[in-house]
Amino acid sequence: MCIKHLSYLILFVSIILQYLIYKLFSILKVFDVPNHRSSHNSPVVKCGGVLFSINILVYNYQYFLNDYKFLIICLSGLVLFITSLLDDLINLNYSIRLIIHVLVTCFSLYALQNYRFSLLSIGEMVFVLSLGFFWILGYINAYNFMDGINGIATMQLIITSVGTLILGHVIDIRLDDIVSRCFIILIISGLVFLPYNIYKPKMFLGDVGSTVIGYYIAVLCFWYARDHGWWLLGALGLMHANFIYDTLFTVLRRIYLGQKWYEPHREFYFHKLVRSGKSHHFVTSLESILQTFNIFIVIYFVKLGWNVSNRIICTIIVTFV
Repeated sequence: MCIKHLSYLILFVSIILQYLIYKLFSILKVFDVPNHRSSHNSPVVKCGGVLFSINILVYNYQYFLNDYKFLIICLSGLVLFITSLLDDLINLNYSIRLIIHVLVTCFSLYALQNYRFSLLSIGEMVFVLSLGFFWILGYINAYNFMDGINGIATMQLIITSVGTLILGHVIDIRLDDIVSRCFIILIISGLVFLPYNIYKPKMFLGDVGSTVIGYYIAVLCFWYARDHGWWLLGALGLMHANFIYDTLFTVLRRIYLGQKWYEPHREFYFHKLVRSGKSHHFVTSLESILQTFNIFIVIYFVKLGWNVSNRIICTIIVTFV
């Protein structure tokens, strides 16, 4: 089936499936009950992010049946899915979740290795694998941390995935490429979920959604870079600069202040904007506009020639400001 017809099929089935997921968790009373850390005032259905894992597994089955390494990536995602679902339902200890995250990251890096790694020197290989480890592990948690107000995580997914596909088009990556296909599946899933989560939310992603989305985005970006040039790690990383910066600086600040960085809190910059009186819709829109602007800068610089260091520095400065 061509990617266009597959997209229509995924969209149609996902609309029905997301509605059924919403009804199921409503009946089971799986609610996110507000507390002193919450950004909402009434119970909201959680675990809506189940859709993303289902779509990735169902619409890629022919690939992981023929490629054991892709199967490992999908099984790692499934383990993360189960762990996160349990955490949503019974609140697992953070140490257990972190161990699972580390194991999932290690298995994914093993699965992502191919002949291109043999072209690297020992030092380069250690650097790339170390960078991949912290990128995947870090983005799983960053995405989970940043899923704190209406629509912010879903808009991040849609905007950065579309940006990645545009970047892929610029460097002649086909849409029927397996990585591009996965990004399209994530985009469609995000578009279907968004109406439940924007404005007056009916449903949250939950950890089962945010961690799995963060995992697949991180793995797919690393996969892109492996197949089409390691320099893409810089470009793709900058496409996610808002989540990376906010998470990194907030975590470092909490460590500096002697606070437990892994405990839930409301100290991210988007939290502070909401506390200052800005609406969720305003903050999410602002993040989305700035991130779109940043992505177009990255794509523009890639078209000009990414190896110019001043362009990289300029992008970082613009994003930070």
